[in-house]
Amino acid sequence: MRLDELKNDFPDIPDFVHDMIQEEVEKQVNSSNITPIQRKSKFNRSISRVAAAAAVCIIATSTVAYAGTKFYHMYLEKQGNYGTLTTIKSDENSEDVKLPEEIHKISVTSNYIPKGMEWTDEENQLGLVYKDAPDTEGIAIRTALMDEKSMDKSLLDRNVIESENHVFGSYDGIYLKYNTAEGENSFDQRIYLLCPEEYRVLTLYIGNTISKEEAYKFAENIVITEEDEMIKTADMTAWSDIIDPTVYADKKSLVNGQLPVHQIGETFNLESHAEDNNGNYINTDKVTVRVDKIKVADDLQILDNDKIPDAWKTAVDANGKLVQNHLSYMKKGDGVNNLDSVVREENMNQKLLFTTVTYTNTSEEELNHMIYMGTLIALSKQDDGTYTIYMPGTEAGTDYDYYISDGVAKTAEMTYCSVQDDYGKGKNYIPSLKPGESVQVNMAWIVNEKDLENLYLNLNDTGGCYEISERMCHTGVVYVGKECRKEIFVKKKIITCAGVSLVIILVLLSVNFLQSGTGSISKENIEKENEFKKSLDVVAQKEEPDEVSKEFANKLGVDEKNIVSTGNTIKSTYYSFTVLSWTKGKEYPGYALPEGKNLADYPGAVLDEQGNITNDFSYVVVNLSVKNQSSKTIENDLIWGYIRLRFLSAPSKYSDYIGEVTYLGEEKPRILNHNYYAETFAPEEEKVMPMIFVVNDALLDSEAMYLEINPTGAVIDNPDYDIRRYIVLN
Repeated sequence: MRLDELKNDFPDIPDFVHDMIQEEVEKQVNSSNITPIQRKSKFNRSISRVAAAAAVCIIATSTVAYAGTKFYHMYLEKQGNYGTLTTIKSDENSEDVKLPEEIHKISVTSNYIPKGMEWTDEENQLGLVYKDAPDTEGIAIRTALMDEKSMDKSLLDRNVIESENHVFGSYDGIYLKYNTAEGENSFDQRIYLLCPEEYRVLTLYIGNTISKEEAYKFAENIVITEEDEMIKTADMTAWSDIIDPTVYADKKSLVNGQLPVHQIGETFNLESHAEDNNGNYINTDKVTVRVDKIKVADDLQILDNDKIPDAWKTAVDANGKLVQNHLSYMKKGDGVNNLDSVVREENMNQKLLFTTVTYTNTSEEELNHMIYMGTLIALSKQDDGTYTIYMPGTEAGTDYDYYISDGVAKTAEMTYCSVQDDYGKGKNYIPSLKPGESVQVNMAWIVNEKDLENLYLNLNDTGGCYEISERMCHTGVVYVGKECRKEIFVKKKIITCAGVSLVIILVLLSVNFLQSGTGSISKENIEKENEFKKSLDVVAQKEEPDEVSKEFANKLGVDEKNIVSTGNTIKSTYYSFTVLSWTKGKEYPGYALPEGKNLADYPGAVLDEQGNITNDFSYVVVNLSVKNQSSKTIENDLIWGYIRLRFLSAPSKYSDYIGEVTYLGEEKPRILNHNYYAETFAPEEEKVMPMIFVVNDALLDSEAMYLEINPTGAVIDNPDYDIRRYIVLN
C-alpha cells in the first residue's frame, strides 16, 4: 500500500497531523474524534474487559453487540487475486436501532507498545512512532462513525497479498497486508476493528518494520475511553464516507497572477503567529521576510551537527558525501487481478539545498516564540502562466505511473532549521524578535538533483505542499530553482575546468622535468604527454576566416581563427566539427524523445499529437558532423553535452539561458541517464548527429545564432590553450 493512496480515505485533514508523522500521512490520517488520554473519562472499555461482559459472552466471538440490542459482524471476501471486500452486516432478526444525534468523544491507547516505540504526541493520541527513528512509519490510528449507511456496503481494498478475519480480544476485525516495493518506507499493513458499542470503526495503519505478531498484540490490547464531551454524529466522518467517498478537487493549479512569485533577495510581508510580552497569542502582519541566498551541496558540512536529522546522517558515505538515491519506476496494476510492477530503475544524485532567510519585526511590540516554517514545493509552469503543484515521485512519465526511492530526498516541510526554541515540539520558533530587529534562519532539505530547477519555497507558517492554498496565494512563494540550476552548472564547470587545468599543468611540468634531464619516464608516457599537448595546440583552421567570421569574432571578442560559418570545418583537440545544415520551426523534426523526457516540464514546450509545438517555443535542429582525427579510439566522451546553442544580442530576459542540447535525434533513442551525451569514436571515425534544441521564440529574434563547442567542458583562461570553437548558423 503506497502512502499517497491513503490520502483520499477521508476528505477532512486536521492541522495537528503535521506533528504526528511524515508529510504524506498529513493527508492520510484523520483523527477528528480522538481526544487526549489525559482527560477525565466517563468510563473505560478495554478489549479485555469487554470480553467479560455477559451479553458478549453469550454470543459467538466473531459477533459483537451494537447499542446492546443489535449484533454486527465484519466479513472479508476475496476479489480476484489481490482484492478484498470488507462488509459490515447486522443480525437480520434484530430490530433497527437509530443512530443517536450525539455520542461521546473517545480516546484510544493500548496496554501493549512494541519495543522502541512511543506515543506521538502528549495532546493527541494518534499512534506510535519509533523513538530513535521518527521518519520510519509506526502505527497510526483513525476512527470513523459506524452509521446506518455503512450496513451491507463493501469497502474494496486493492494490492492485498495477505488477509484474514481475526477476533482482536472480543472485537471483530480484519487484517490486511499490502504489496509494496522492496525497501519502501510505508504503511503496508492495516487492521479494521469493529467497535459498535462506541459506534465506531477503528483503522490501524501499521508500518512495514512492524511484524504481524506485534501488530496483533497492539490491537488486542487497545483501550477505548469515552470522554465527557459529546459530539454530533452528523458532523463526523462515517465508515460509509470511506466506502463511497465524496471526491474533492485538490487545488493544484493556478493561472498567472494568482500566485505571487518572489525572487531571491526580494523582501515581502508575512503574516505570523507569536505571543506578546503578556503571554497572549497574537497574529500579526508586521513581519517581513527575505530569502538571502541558497547553496547546493554534496555533503552536510555546512549544517550544525547537533541539528542534523538522524536519517540524514545515514545518507552519507564514508567520505561524508551524500549517497545516490535509488529510484524504482512503477507501473500500476488494477490491484485486483494484477499488482504494481517495476518497469525500470535508476540511481539519482541527492543534493543538500541550504537556504538563508531573514525575518524582520516591523511592528512596535516584541514578538515571542514566533513560529516560522519553510516548505519546499515543486511547481511546473506552463507557457500560459499556469502553475501546477506536484509531489516528486507521484507524477507519471511515458512508461511509468509513479516512482519510489530508498533515499531521504523529498520536498515538503523543512527537516533542518538553525534557530530553535523549546517552546513547541517542532522547535521551529524564534524565541524573541524585538521591534526593528532581524534574525537570520538557515533551513535545509535533501532533494533529488533532477527536481532542483522546479523548486519554490513557501514561507507562510501553515506550511502546505500538497495544494496551492489561499494562504500561499496571499503570501506568494520564492523561486529558488533558478539559483539551484546556476549553482549546479557553475560547480560542474569549475570541476571540469580544474581537472583540465591540472592535466595541462602536469603535462607541462612533466615536459620540463624531462627536458631538465633530472628524471626519467617511459617512452609510452612521453608519447601520450606529447600527444595531449599537441591536441591542445591544434590549429582551428588553416584557411583565412571569411568576412562573416571576422565580423562575428569582433562582436564576441574572440580570435577570428576560432570561428567558421555553416558548411566549414573547424578543429579542436582530437576532433573536427562541421555544421552540415540546420533548421528552425515548430514542426516535429521526426526524432522521438527518449523515455522520461517531457518537453512540457522543461523547457515548457506544448506538443500536439503529431509532436508539433503549439505554443511560443520552436525546434532548432543542427546536423553536426564530428570526426575523430587521431589514430586512437576515444571512448565514452561526453562530447554531445559540451555543445551549446548561443544567441548574439539575446533579450536580457534570457541572459542566463544555458543552451544545452534538449535531445539527440536518433532512430532509436538512447537511454536517458548520466551517459546520455557520451559517444565512442574509432580512429578517424566520423559521426553525424542531429542535435535538437527547443528554445523560446523570443530568442530566435536575436541578431544571430551560433554553436559554442568546448570538447572538454572547461574554460581555459590562458589564450594559448583556449580550445573553444564557434560555428555561425548562417
